[in-house]
Order: sequence, then structure tokens, then C-alpha cells
Amino acid sequence: MEICNWQIANLNIQDMVLFATLAYKPVDNVKQELNAFYNNTNLNFTLVESLSQYYAIGYGNVTYYTVTTNNVVIVAIRGTALNYEAFVNGDIWIESAVYQLISLLFPWSKLFPDYISSRIIRHMSIIDRLAQNGEQHRLYVQKVIDVLKKVDQVYGKTHTFIVVGHSLGGGLAKLAGIALNTTDALVSISGPGITYTHAKLYETSHVDMQSINRRTVNLYNDRDVVPWIDKQEGLIQLITCPKTFSNLQCHSMPPILCNVIKMCGNTRQFRVDKNICMPK
Repeated sequence: MEICNWQIANLNIQDMVLFATLAYKPVDNVKQELNAFYNNTNLNFTLVESLSQYYAIGYGNVTYYTVTTNNVVIVAIRGTALNYEAFVNGDIWIESAVYQLISLLFPWSKLFPDYISSRIIRHMSIIDRLAQNGEQHRLYVQKVIDVLKKVDQVYGKTHTFIVVGHSLGGGLAKLAGIALNTTDALVSISGPGITYTHAKLYETSHVDMQSINRRTVNLYNDRDVVPWIDKQEGLIQLITCPKTFSNLQCHSMPPILCNVIKMCGNTRQFRVDKNICMPK
């Protein structure tokens, strides 16, 4: 599997999947989990509590954590865990999802160059843009951008800057990450694409596809429907979801971690409870 050879600053795809998985944990538990997983390695991670936050309830806040090594800073963003966040998904990607559905009915639309499809998506969002005086800000996207700017101010000049997330977190990692020219890798695990959506957002409409493709990495199961919401970009790796899993279970984070470890070999010697690898 090609993604098994992907590496940045001594970190590999297994590390990225683990970071995304731990984003669902309370910040207080992340440090303990990292120490347990990397106990037998020479990697030492420091949790930056001032650049981390966790919300089990509520709305309008992004859950994420930040960890560093001596030369890398990683921001991991949680995916959809609250009912409110399902509406956030729709708010950001609704036009692209509709366009993808249309492409199933009229496959000829897939022949359009990406820039044409992006323009169509932008025109589809015209009512929303008019309501916001042409500036289509998105609360969650802007909040993540603000977080990344703070991280960049502290670590940007001395550390490799990686942003990772699962599902909604993966989409936000890419959208907010491309808004900053200083991010080095944007890793999405089972997240929606941003090829079309980025063109409608005020924060990202200026970013060209070359810059996006250069930094983004996407990993998702073949029967997961969430990544299909928008066209994927950058490096794309499909993995096969077990037949015993439903489409929804194919989106679950822990089994993806188990599958990647199985396919790539457990290079970090992670100790993973086999029970989390089974569908629930």
C-alpha cells in the first residue's frame, strides 16, 4: 500500500491515524495515551495544553489538541461527535454534496475541469454569499484558522507543521490548513474532499489547487460515504473495508487504525486492543 511509505519528519501514516483517533479523547487523557503508545520508541511528545481544548457537549467550539516534538508540531482535530457538528458538515459541504449527487444522475458532469466545477459550486452558494455581503465566513473554519495561526506564531519557524483530523476534523484540517501558507502536511482520515468547497469559502477561495495538492493527504475506506461528499485532492489512498462492516462502521476511527497497522506492519509496535478493531 503506497501510503505505508509516506513519511514526514520521522512520522508516518500510522502516527497520523493514531493522532486523529486520540482527538476524540479528553485532553487530559491524550498525554497518557501518547506515553503508552510510544513507550518503546525514541519519540517524545509534549502536550501543549494552552493550544488544546475538549468539549463533550455544547456547540460553536472546536475540539482539538496540540503536541510537539523537538522539530514537529501536530494539531489534531476531532471529527463529528455532537449533533450540532452534523449541521456544520452540511453548512460547509451542502453544495458539493448536491453536485456529487447530480454527477451520479448526469455522469457527463464529471468531464468538467475542476475549476469549472468549483465555479458551479460557488454560484450554487450565491444566496448564502449575498446574505453575508459576499464574504462566506464559516465559524468552524475560521476558529481552526485562528488556532493554527496561534500555533504558527509559536512553532512555525522552527517546527514542521502538521494538521490532522478524522471526518469533519479532516475536512477542517485541510480547509484551515490551506488558508495558511506555513503548514507542511494536512492529513485527512475519512474526511470530505475540498476540491470544490474551498472555492466558495471566503477564507480559502484564493488558494490554488497546486498548493492544495502539494500538502494534502487523504486516507479512507472504499465503502465510506463521507469522503465522497466532495472530490478528493492531493495524495489519495483507499483501503478496503471488511465485508462484515456496514457503510457507517467503515467510517469509524479505531477499525481504520487497526487496518492501517495490519496493512503497513506495526512499525511502532503499538499495543492495540483487538476489541476496538471489531464493528460495533
